[in-house]
Amino acid sequence: MITVLKELIYLCTTKKNVMSIGKKFWSELQQEAANTRRLLAVVPFDKADFKPHEKSMTLKRLASHVAEINGWWKECLVHDELDFAKDAGTPKEYHSTEDIVAWHDELVAKAEIILNHTPDEEFAKP
Repeated sequence: MITVLKELIYLCTTKKNVMSIGKKFWSELQQEAANTRRLLAVVPFDKADFKPHEKSMTLKRLASHVAEINGWWKECLVHDELDFAKDAGTPKEYHSTEDIVAWHDELVAKAEIILNHTPDEEFAKP
């Protein structure tokens, strides 16, 4: 990840490339979010309590985890920290496949705003 970030910083700061780091991440995230959305759209909520393994989270919790990953941009770039030990928060409740897809879409829309408005210098922070 560090190597990719260094490469992105280099590419975005050369005169040949004027696209910001955030916009490059957004471009990549759009593709990933589309695939994630397709996956979430087929989560069978009638089997929400299914566990692939006895030590696993339920299918519902696993799906919500996948949906919520796109919301982590805020913690990483705006708040400079993603620490589940400090504040795991209350897990969002979903009652249908449509709910989880809508939450994913909302988080992706917020990620777009954050990524397109974050200065390149923010990505270089340790």
